[in-house]
Amino acid sequence: SATPTRLFGGLHGGGDDAGNFAEWAGTPEETRSEQQYIGISVENAEGGGCWSDGEGPRVLRAIEDISSCVHVDPTRIVVGGYSSGGELAYELGLRHASRFSGILVENATLSRAGDPDDLIEDASWLLPIAHVAHTDDGAYPIDDVREDWELLSSAGFPLETLELDGDHDGRTDDWLWLLSKIGDWESPE
Repeated sequence: SATPTRLFGGLHGGGDDAGNFAEWAGTPEETRSEQQYIGISVENAEGGGCWSDGEGPRVLRAIEDISSCVHVDPTRIVVGGYSSGGELAYELGLRHASRFSGILVENATLSRAGDPDDLIEDASWLLPIAHVAHTDDGAYPIDDVREDWELLSSAGFPLETLELDGDHDGRTDDWLWLLSKIGDWESPE
């Protein structure tokens, strides 16, 4: 039988779409020859708009669908996203922590994903989180991001953060750093 593989479920930001997000973030060309995971990129209902409330089940179904076709290790599924996709990654990753081994986020905040205290309390375990933020991001001010990081750290989540110069634009290099974190992440059995 095939060795089970890790899965990354990627969520695009507003103004982007699943295909483009996969190209520059979820499965960047630079790493495909050595990629140690299956990457899927899920499209929101509007086909390129921001994610809206109630779209989490769409992502969970997509992960279930691919897991029924490919031998995915259920203890090595990571969710991640950029901007509004990062908000949804936080929401899904924390509310459904038993289904994920970690969360990756670029240019988003926990506090825009829902009530931070409720989301933190919903987590069934302290899953690892890696988050990149740009210091001049007008959509997600760095002070708000840092405040959320403090909440997550205080709650005991293993949190790796990276602050970089720049605005709200997403960058492949940010995702190369984020995706490099998932190799050892594994959820409790």
